[in-house]
Amino acid sequence: PFILFSGSWDATIRVWNVAEARCLHVAHEHHADVYGIASHPQRPFMLVSSSRDTTLRFWVFEDLVRPLLVQCLAQPYAFGEALGGGVEELMQTMCAPPAAPDSLGPPKLYGQASRELAAALQQLPVAFGHPVPLEAYRRILSFF
Repeated sequence: PFILFSGSWDATIRVWNVAEARCLHVAHEHHADVYGIASHPQRPFMLVSSSRDTTLRFWVFEDLVRPLLVQCLAQPYAFGEALGGGVEELMQTMCAPPAAPDSLGPPKLYGQASRELAAALQQLPVAFGHPVPLEAYRRILSFF
């Protein structure tokens, strides 16, 4: 969903909505410059940060994607619709001037883990008139 995480010399970690050019959250738990941020390869809203205060801090920002989680649980086989395009689309979005929130369209997920989940969901058996397999819900919940 056009989310960017940044660490700064003012000891904060900021969560940005790049498409709307606004800050969504500021975390003040570090006590010195934030030197690095890395996300989990399979759970992109779990992060670790390092600081000059000699600490590592772990973060979970799953609330940012809760609307997407609800959408995906309601329609598991439509998960592919939540996927963004490639790096080019992401860069165009990040470099574009701020857009009005109602002109952005639905939030999108980018990255390898998102594409792998979409492919795994497409491989699950689908039977017309039958409930969605529990495996689909398990995979979606473990992703988010």
